[in-house]
Order: sequence, then C-alpha cells, then structure tokens
Amino acid sequence: MRSRRPLSRTRRVVRGLLGAVGVLTLLVAGLGVAWRYVSLPQIDGELAVSGLRQETEVLRDAYGVPHIYAKHLDDAQFALGYLHAQDRLWQMEVNRRLVSGRMAELFGRPAVDADKFLRTLGIRRAAQAMFDSYSPADRRLLEAYAAGVNAFLEEHPLRAQLSPEFLLVNAPAPEPWSPADSIAWTLMMAWDLGGNWSQELTRLRLALRGMDGADMDQLLPPQPPDPTMVSVDYKQALRDWGIAFEPLQAQADQLQTLAAIRPNGLEGVGSNNWVIGGERTQSGKPLLANDPHLGLSTPSIWYFASMSAPGLDVVGATLPGVPAVILGRNKRIAWGFTNTGSDVQDLFIEALDPSDPERYRTPDGWRRFETRNEVIRIKGEPAETLRVRVSRHGPVLSMGGSVSATGVLPPNYAIALQWVALQPGNRTPLAAFALNQANNRAEFEAAMRDISAPHQNVVYADVDGLIGFVAPGAVPMRHDDNPIRGRFPVPGWDMRYDWEDRIPYADLPQEWSPARGYRATANEKVVAPDYPFFLTSEWAPSYRAERIATLIESTARHDIASMNAMQLDEVSYMARATLPRLLSAAPTGEREIRILTRMREWNGDMRADAAEPAIFALWWRELNRQVVDINGLGGFGVPRARFLQLVLADQDGASHWCGKPDGIEPPCDRLIAESLVAALDAGEAVLGTDPLSWKYGEMHRTRAEHRPLGRVAALDWLFTTRETVGGDAFTVNAMSAPLRPLPAPGTHAQEVMQNVMQNVTHGPGLRAIYDMADPERSRFIHGTGQSGNRFSPHYADFSPVWARGDTIPMHVARDRVEPGAVGVLKMVPAQ
Repeated sequence: MRSRRPLSRTRRVVRGLLGAVGVLTLLVAGLGVAWRYVSLPQIDGELAVSGLRQETEVLRDAYGVPHIYAKHLDDAQFALGYLHAQDRLWQMEVNRRLVSGRMAELFGRPAVDADKFLRTLGIRRAAQAMFDSYSPADRRLLEAYAAGVNAFLEEHPLRAQLSPEFLLVNAPAPEPWSPADSIAWTLMMAWDLGGNWSQELTRLRLALRGMDGADMDQLLPPQPPDPTMVSVDYKQALRDWGIAFEPLQAQADQLQTLAAIRPNGLEGVGSNNWVIGGERTQSGKPLLANDPHLGLSTPSIWYFASMSAPGLDVVGATLPGVPAVILGRNKRIAWGFTNTGSDVQDLFIEALDPSDPERYRTPDGWRRFETRNEVIRIKGEPAETLRVRVSRHGPVLSMGGSVSATGVLPPNYAIALQWVALQPGNRTPLAAFALNQANNRAEFEAAMRDISAPHQNVVYADVDGLIGFVAPGAVPMRHDDNPIRGRFPVPGWDMRYDWEDRIPYADLPQEWSPARGYRATANEKVVAPDYPFFLTSEWAPSYRAERIATLIESTARHDIASMNAMQLDEVSYMARATLPRLLSAAPTGEREIRILTRMREWNGDMRADAAEPAIFALWWRELNRQVVDINGLGGFGVPRARFLQLVLADQDGASHWCGKPDGIEPPCDRLIAESLVAALDAGEAVLGTDPLSWKYGEMHRTRAEHRPLGRVAALDWLFTTRETVGGDAFTVNAMSAPLRPLPAPGTHAQEVMQNVMQNVTHGPGLRAIYDMADPERSRFIHGTGQSGNRFSPHYADFSPVWARGDTIPMHVARDRVEPGAVGVLKMVPAQ
C-alpha cells in the first residue's frame, strides 16, 4: 500500500499556507481599518489650527460637501485650503509635480520626457513670476489658502496619516504649499484648454511628408467654413521662407512627442452652458445651466464647497489646489463657463546663427537666447541637466529635452512657442475672488476683465432678472497681411507674423438681455460673420449648440426639471447628418439588409440601452479606420467628423480619400459597405451574434482613471471608477472616447474585445443648474465623490448618481445646511 505521509505533509503545508494567508488577510484588513481611521478627515469637534485669525466652523452635509462659515475672508480661504488638503492631498501633490516637471522624482525614467517638456514650457516659473508681480493686497487670499494647506501638512507629518497612495507609491511627505503652486495649476488648466499649437504641429508634419495645400484644407478644414481664410500651400511656404528641403517624415515624427500630453483623435472635448430669461421660465426668473466636458478622472477634478464670510456667500465647484469657487453662484448672481477655443498659441521657426547656436535671427539682427539650466531628478538614477532656451516669442521646444531639432528641421532651426498665458500681466487667478463676491453686472464684468487665459464663454444671470454672455480673455491680434493666421509654424524673423496687441475687452464677444430670451454656447463659433477680429478657424462643430437651441425653443416655460433633461439629452445631430449617406451605399447581404431596415427608422438617439447607437458607432469607427489606413494617416489624430463628411459628400473632389475608383462603383460607396460588414463582424464577436439585440452601453463605459494607480493592472479595479453611459462626442450629454480603430480581420480575440469596447475619457464631469427665483434650489453633481481617499465612503458615491443624471442640492445658507449636517468642525486659532 502506498504511504500517505507525503499527502499528509502536503495537506499540512497547504493548511499552514492557508492559515498564513488567513492571518495575513486579517492583518491587512486590520491595517486597512486602522489606516482608514487615521487617514480620513476630522469632521467633528474642535480643532486648534495655527494661522487662523478667528473661530471658523465647517459643517459637512451627508454628501461630504463642506460648508465654511468664517468671520473673516482670509479665514474662509484658509479653511478651504485645509479642507482641500484633508480630502484631496494626493491629487494636489500629483498635479503640483506634473505642472512643475517633477514626476520623475516619483515614477522614474518613464516620466522624464514629460518633465523636460514642462520644465521647458516653464509654467511653474511663470506662476512664481505672476505671484511676485501682484500687490500685497492681491497676494493676501492666495497666501491665506496656502497657509491652510500647510496647517494641515504640519499636523499630519507622517505618510500613514495621509491617503494610501503616499505609501503605495513610496512618495515622500509633501513639501509646503506655496501660492505659486495654486497659480501654476490655473495655468495648466489653460494649457489643457488651449491646444492650437498641436494643430500647427500636425500641419507641419503633414507638410514635411509632402501633402499639398489643397489636401490639407480638406483634411483639416476651417470649422465652420470660412471664406476669409486664404488657402496656403504650407510645403511651398517653407521653401519660400528659405527652408527648402525634401519631406522628412520619419524625423518630423519626433515632434509628435511634444503633443503627447494631449488626447489624440478625440472630439467633443468642450462644455455646454446656457441661460434662459424669465420670459421663458415658469418662475419668471432666469435659469442657468453649465456642464464642462473635461477629462474624467478619479477623483474628479472638481470639489464642491460653500464659503460664507463678511461680503461672501458662495457655493459651487472648486479645483483642489486653487482657492475660490470657479463655477457656481452666490446669493445674487450665477455664472457658467465653456471654452471659447480661440487661437492664443503660435509656433515660430527660429533661425539659429550658423556660427553661434546660442543666437537666433530677429527682424533687428541676431539676438542671444535667454538660457537657464533645469535639474531633472530621476528616481533610482543620477539627475540630468536640461538647458532651456527662450526666444523673444517664448520657450524653445525643440533644442533640448525630449525633442531634438536635428533632422526635424534643417540644421540651424528650432521651434519656439508663444502663448498668451505666459506673458506679463496675467491676473486670471485673482478674477475668481472678485467673481465670488460680485453682486451685479458691473462687478461681474470687473472680474471678467482680469481673465487672460483660458479664453472662456461666460453666461450670467442674477436675481434681478438680467441675463447675458461675455467671452473674456487675452486674444492676440495678428497683422492683416499674415495669411497663416495661426494655422502653421511661421518664421520668427519676419515681423508680419508677430502679434500686434490684444483684442480690447470692449471688443470681445458679448450680448446682454438677448431678444430671443436666452443665450447658449457649446464651443461653436460665437461671433457673427462680420465680427472684425480673428479668433480662430477651428471652432467645434455646431451640433450641440443647435440641439440646445432646439430644446430651449421647444418648451414654452422651463424649470429645473426641463434644464436637467436638456443636459442629459443624447440625440446626436452628427449621426442624423451622416446616416443618410451611409444608408445610400450600404451592402445588400441578408444580415445587412435586416440591420439597415432598423437603422432607417433611427432618430440618432445614442441611448445606452439601444442597439442602433452601437451599430452606428462601430460603423463610423470602421470607416475612420479604413480611411486612415488607405491614406497612411495613423498617428496624426485625424480624420475628424467634418473631414469625413466632406469626403462622403465628395465636396471639391474629396472622395479621392476613399481610394482609387475601380470602375464599378464609387470608392466611398465601396468603403461604406465594407465598413458596415467589418463593424458587424467585430461587434458580433464581443456583443453577441444578433446586432439588433446589442446594447450600446455594453461597449460604451466611462473610465475615470486614477492617476497613477489606474495604470497598474492589479490596482486599477480598486481606484478607477466606471459607469455605463450613452451619448457620443456630439450630443448635449457629450461622452467622448478616443477613436480606437476596429481590429482587422483575424485579430486575436482579446484585442478584438479591447478595441470594440469604448473607454469614455471625457464628459460632463460636472453638471450644475442655477435657479435665480430661489438660488438655494440650485442643483449640482460631479462624477466621483468629494474624497480622494479610497477608504472614504465619499470616494465614489457620486458616480452612480451622476451616471443616472441625478443631482444634489447646492446650499450656502446655514439654515438650509444645518438640518442635514453630519459633522460640525469648529476650527479655532492655536494659542
């Protein structure tokens, strides 16, 4: 008989291992409970804090939203800084390191290129210069906020007292916060919303590969069509400027790393806002709605708070790391922002002195670059030194760091960036303080005059019934004889391309008490054809704006419910405009005929529970993929909706992008038919064999990534939030996903699954509705939760509420807050 001893030993070993695992699990769970206890914020009792002037109370409601009641303005901002640090310190630390070019200190070699680029851009240095230029009175509230953050840091010196990321990433305890750290993040927001330079870069790369002006005008057309824009052959322009060389595609692609921080192939990034006058509302007072469409992340970029102090009663969305309420209301006015998208960045080709590369050519002769050395510290490696050069236009992006000019341009050339946000006189961070305290149009406009970047569309409403719109910001005026107008890098030694001045505030777009009874913006063109100044040629498509106008005018009297329904509307006018052309050239197979019968009845509603949106989305993506492959456009972030619609309509012969005619059928018809077949094949492999039973939401989910743990597979599920949603990049409820191409036939099943599924990365991460009949009835929601601590019950409690389209109350009045308060923290000055 075989001995049982080995088996018995195995069982004992297994039992021992299981017991050890059990003990370890209990230990980890116990540590988790202890960690949760020490890392979550104090919300009750009394707290003595150094730096506070007078006693300040913070009431927390059931949603984790803090309501600050202070006896001094400085203390209100101090308390906000303290609360931001309590709830979002890791987010603040990552944002600070990102904008300062110090991510490699935590994450090593993979972060070096981004650090070098941001050090070259010099946002953190510009922020310090801005702060230094402010008067002592202007600095006061920025300093009060920073003091609040630092008071929290002084009381929590151990990483174990902070959110878990500090230990998981092995990050050092944060350094003291400074006002310049706050200003830097406002500049980074402006950078994120002002990406014209990357379009110039794309045109440069296309010109270097030999694309002529006519094809480039089709591929990247003005939006909307603009007869005043002169067609330019950029390849020839380079030769005319004395930069005559053959296309250097491989070398030019090195420049793509400059645009690596920005999403590629993503449309619909923007925002909606609208304001409706009392003649169109049930209450007889204005209603205002706002939903910015920015990157979705966990935690959200937004943090709700209210602040009350002498002269201040404000509530709304704040940015962790930045003082004041950015989007919100006070007792008398409400406001909402969208991005105007004006062209406030230009790339300049600087000619270097062949005998001395530290000099560059100007209209007045050779001039030396301003230079500085930046030390990049890298985790686990020796530090590297980056030499940064700055021309009269701005930082030189291509002579050091992550990108070399050698081979990209002929020897002795470099590329510099001019951007309004880096220029002297930027008072944007101060505008929010004045806005929070404004009581009427005059005070509101005084605040608007301080905004430089980003250029924004701002709608306004007040309790007296006035509504209006203004687009504040610094917009450069270009010379009349500049035919490029911000579309392509230009020679830095030619004065024709220099900026003249800025458009005066009085000449910026604005409208007060509109006769139609409302004003809406959705990143579309906001000026009439006869507007005398150039803003941009790259407006967003007007689909969302048209839909909003239709919805406003289709209801006689609006209320909060109708405003909420409009924000959640998922009818895609892009799909409506495109579908008839797709249906006209579809294949004739039995499966396809059955599908097309259903599609002909579809109204463009991108509902999560319907099959038609899934079919259309996959069809459109496959058509994109085929056009990209035929024309070798991979890596350029194109094509876009406007381009494909020109191609399908064969406008100005644009159908040649569909390939060569075969003499049997038009090439676009063949491509449309093949795309539907491929889309259905790919979808059936993932969503089921009956396309009419598909549900769009099964392939269309948000991915609000945690930074950086969302990129660690073992932790992503724990830190990143996901929700099933409808909509697309062109619906009012805009949900934008990177345009990931469908896989080619024969692709591995796992890759098919990954490519069919759409990760929505941009959307209305904040929704707000303001009722000026009773501002305390206003509502809002953001996409995750108030806390950035995974152990907090408020880490992601907003997420399902947001996905359903629900909202929570937006109170500032103490008698509305106090009955539902779950914590009262009394902050007192430390003795």
